[in-house]
Amino acid sequence: MKIKIGGVKFFSLHLILHTIIISVGTGVIIQVIQLRTEKGLYQSEVVALIASITVQLFLNYRVI
Repeated sequence: MKIKIGGVKFFSLHLILHTIIISVGTGVIIQVIQLRTEKGLYQSEVVALIASITVQLFLNYRVI
């Protein structure tokens, strides 16, 4: 029981840290996309970038 409770506490803390990191990272990525879009970034490149980020986040949460 103690291990499970500890596991839940660790999981929730880990999730909070991940959420903070992801939200900060996503904000930075969005700024980068906006900057690059102003310089003439192709739409497909933006879509590919967003897709790769989404897949990466999904895989990260699957590992947890």
